[in-house]
This record gives sequence, C-alpha cells and structure tokens, in this order.
Amino acid sequence: MNSYDERAGRRPDFVVRYRFLTVDEGGRQGPFLQHTRWDFLFEADAASLDGLAMIRPEAIDQTGAALPEGEIASAGRAAMFIVNPERRQFHLGSYSRPTPTLNSVSEFFMDPRSLLPQLETPLSECALDTPVVQVLLAGLSSPTDYWPGLAIGWLEQGAPVDAEVLAAVRRVSANQQFAQSVRHRGDAILRRHGRGAG
Repeated sequence: MNSYDERAGRRPDFVVRYRFLTVDEGGRQGPFLQHTRWDFLFEADAASLDGLAMIRPEAIDQTGAALPEGEIASAGRAAMFIVNPERRQFHLGSYSRPTPTLNSVSEFFMDPRSLLPQLETPLSECALDTPVVQVLLAGLSSPTDYWPGLAIGWLEQGAPVDAEVLAAVRRVSANQQFAQSVRHRGDAILRRHGRGAG
C-alpha cells in the first residue's frame, strides 16, 4: 500500500508521538497494524455531541518515512492526516500545541498523555524535545498513581520545579486514592522546596 502522503498528494497535517494504552490501562490487545483507520475522540469531547475525529495515522521512522505494512510498535511516531479539510483548522487551532519542527512537519502533542512515556526513562538519560516542566505536569496530572510516582522520581533526581509543578505535587500528596508511598514522596518534595503539604 502506498503511503498516505502519496495517496493524498499532500504532506501530513501534523506528526505525533504516540503510545497505545496497555490492557491494564484500558487499551486493546495487540497487535497494532500500520494503516488501521482509527477514529479519535479528544479527551474533552463527548462522542454523542462532538462526534469522532477522522484523522488517519501512519507510523513513521526517525527520518519521517512511512513504515511498511504489518505490525507496528506500541509507541513511536506517526504522521497524521485529517480526512475532512473543513475540520483542519479546528483540529490544528483548537487542540494542538506546536513544538519545534521535524522534517518540515510541525510536531504536535494533542494530548498530554503522549508525553508520559518519557517518564519511564531516568531523567539523566532522557533526550527531551519537550520542556521538562510540561512532562512533569502531564505525569502529575494522571488519574492513576503510576505516572505521578515516576514524575516525583524525576523531581527526586533534580528536575527543575516551578510554582505550577509544586501545586501539582501538592494535589498528588492530598489524593487519598494514591498509594501512601507516592503521597509521602510528594510530601518530601514539598518539604525540600519549603512548601509543606499541610
């Protein structure tokens, strides 16, 4: 099958870093196949009111070339093609946040959850193309304590903090749904920066 840009005669609308949710996180069982026609629902939208977004993903390699047909990795990069041109400005203007360009295609993170996998790498080994604070806030805002725990781990490793990060840590520390160990580690970060949890 030809790549989408060959078939559509145009470049992708944007490029994303993607990660499929695991089964434990509510995701589907693999394998994940190239050119599956996924439809998307933005987190703030309701399917019955806003409808699904027809945006066709195409997994790409580090050079921006489309990967061959068949199974693709559970995390990587994908070129995204908005099917309805009348919705292009809506998607790019309302939901996207641009970061530096890659291969002449602006890279967008439509969902902060796309930043979370970076937290699984030690801070000193992570080659970031997104500000550390944004990655921390994505982790600290997660509704399960796995990602906040990893974000706090980065803070323990010396990641920079600001008032917004400390406020997010305070919310984690106060969340009784999170593991006690995560909340206590958050308290320790707050004490280190003179912002006790009390």
